[in-house]
Amino acid sequence: GDADYHYKETEWYHRAIAADGKLIFTDAYFDAITGKVMVTMAQKLEGDGNVLAFDILLENFYTHKNKASIPEHSTYFLFDGTGRLIYIAGDLDIKNPAVQAYANHLLDGVKSGKYASHTSSIKDMNGIRQGVYYYFMNNGWTSVITIPTGPILQGDVNVAMYILAILCAILWLILIIVLYMEYFGKRERKYISESLKILGD
Repeated sequence: GDADYHYKETEWYHRAIAADGKLIFTDAYFDAITGKVMVTMAQKLEGDGNVLAFDILLENFYTHKNKASIPEHSTYFLFDGTGRLIYIAGDLDIKNPAVQAYANHLLDGVKSGKYASHTSSIKDMNGIRQGVYYYFMNNGWTSVITIPTGPILQGDVNVAMYILAILCAILWLILIIVLYMEYFGKRERKYISESLKILGD
């Protein structure tokens, strides 16, 4: 669509040629013709300088958003190589500046190693403690998912904990009854012993 456009000078073309048959993804960028944010995927083909490339609009990432299956109150983030948030799945709105700021803070923590430990977590925008799990992809992108720590740490264990708590309460009650009976039993034996002593005197 542009007479001055020379595909052989583009980033995606050079990266596809250098990758020698491996699929490459560019970071998100504004298309010079449409002005929309997109990602280009490209792969070198057989023959001299042949490359197959597809432009993917970021807005099309959400075409099948409802098909993403993640746990309740969890969020999936996808960042390109420049750290730009290009996709989000969950209850958050990617267009919200507060969400963008939260995502940037999350990515900074991931890159600094703050969330490298399995016990590390972050408070989300609603104050819910979230475990952070991430993966650095081969194309330089970063994939992050946050999952509430409550279901991870407890899950179905809640039922077992309730049963154990009830059993402990019953055992404590039995112990109190036995000690109570023992105490009054000793008093009664002492009273009988004193009575016998008086009668003996």
